[in-house]
Amino acid sequence: GGRFAVASHDGRVLLVEREGGEVREADRSENGHCSGLVFSPDSAWLAWSHPGVGDLAQLKLAHTADLSVVEATPLRFKDFSPAFTPDGKHLAFLSARAFDPVYDEHAFDMAFVGTNRPYLMTLAAVTPSPFGPQRHGRPVDAPDKDETPESEGTPATRIDPEGLADRIVPFPVEAARYGALRTAKDGVLWLRHPVEGVLGASRATPDESGPKSELERYDLAQLRLETLGDDVDSYAVSGDGKRLALWSGGRLKVVPGDRRASGDDEVAVDLGRIHQLVDPAAEWRQMFDEAGRLMRDNFWRADLGGVDWQAVLDRYRPVLGRLATHDDLVDLLWEVQGELGTSHAYVTPTGHGGDERQGLLGADITRHEDGSWRVDRVLPSETSDPQARSPLAAPGVA
Repeated sequence: GGRFAVASHDGRVLLVEREGGEVREADRSENGHCSGLVFSPDSAWLAWSHPGVGDLAQLKLAHTADLSVVEATPLRFKDFSPAFTPDGKHLAFLSARAFDPVYDEHAFDMAFVGTNRPYLMTLAAVTPSPFGPQRHGRPVDAPDKDETPESEGTPATRIDPEGLADRIVPFPVEAARYGALRTAKDGVLWLRHPVEGVLGASRATPDESGPKSELERYDLAQLRLETLGDDVDSYAVSGDGKRLALWSGGRLKVVPGDRRASGDDEVAVDLGRIHQLVDPAAEWRQMFDEAGRLMRDNFWRADLGGVDWQAVLDRYRPVLGRLATHDDLVDLLWEVQGELGTSHAYVTPTGHGGDERQGLLGADITRHEDGSWRVDRVLPSETSDPQARSPLAAPGVA
């Protein structure tokens, strides 16, 4: 298409024309930034997830010609990650609307775990559900193939706003934790995330990295679910919907989009061939200016508490020429932010890596003159986790 869709940090949904740069506002939210912006195959419609109060979010559709907005779903659940099917007939999305509580095993309480499920919305009132009754592998109310031959070119997307929410059907998969829904040729893909504790105490050993997300695909032609990858961090779909780029464990590979890769189907991308020239001084100048702009535009008071912010930036900017390391830049930004005299103004440096911190023995020990060590006392543990106890307290050690 000839335009870009932008979700700004202040809640606006913008359409930017490629030719001329005209910016039009389609909608805005007072509850945070919108997400999941996606065009229909013919670029006539734009869909996105519009946040409400708390964790609620609804799907909205905007006609790109006149910017008329349609509320595709009511603001009752958390609807997110929309995607048009390549034929322009359906809008797939994820929604947290499965309410099936489980009992807590430590306390007399209940909780909702795995509330998400993928859903499919038929955009035109006459379009049948692919999950409806089948006859010879096709919906019973679908027109004969000879009567509606496939047209060449990009399919047009027709949307009947009335009753859109009533034309939502769930995918025949169990409720779980899903994310990153995308559409591809003849199918819909998503990541299925494992349910894991926040502390990692449920893992088999402390060295384990925990369960990984699976990439699943639902075939809309064969009406079946299949797993394309067992350890996927993120993925992207090619323009024609036939190939996938998978990011897994720091490695990038390209695989087919309609089946599990095997043998020559999988192509590893050598990221070591990418070379980049960096000018640290130029980057630091840009980071200094951008940090100043972000603080100016987003400070909680329009007058920045009476501080002449431009004067502060001008006073500290000459120091940029004396910076030798990134740590120097962090120190400089700390000083600049400190001129505002306010809390919650942070500068977070990048991690330096290095070895993980070594644990302690959890014991009182004494060094003797002959160079030997004596264990005087093993400190008792205050936790039921065996991995958190002193290794000297392990069975058979003492």
